[in-house]
Amino acid sequence: METLKTIVLALTGQAVMLAVLGYVGKSLFERLIARDIKRFENDLKAKSDAAIEQLKNTLQLQTIEHQVRFVSFPVALNYRNHRVIKRRIVAR
Repeated sequence: METLKTIVLALTGQAVMLAVLGYVGKSLFERLIARDIKRFENDLKAKSDAAIEQLKNTLQLQTIEHQVRFVSFPVALNYRNHRVIKRRIVAR
């Protein structure tokens, strides 16, 4: 009976030790994963903010280019016509 008691105590002690190590390993792994997830979220947020700002700047430049190209053109055309008309009047 003494040997059976020794075997049970040895197995129980190892099982408890294994359970404790398993729990500690699991909680450590969860903390590492949570930290990596937080870092990934922050990196993703920074990259998306940078991409949004770059897109805003590109769209703003295209808007200005469009205004210069299409809105200023009639003004330039009127100014050029005004100069041509003024030359014709002065030439008479």
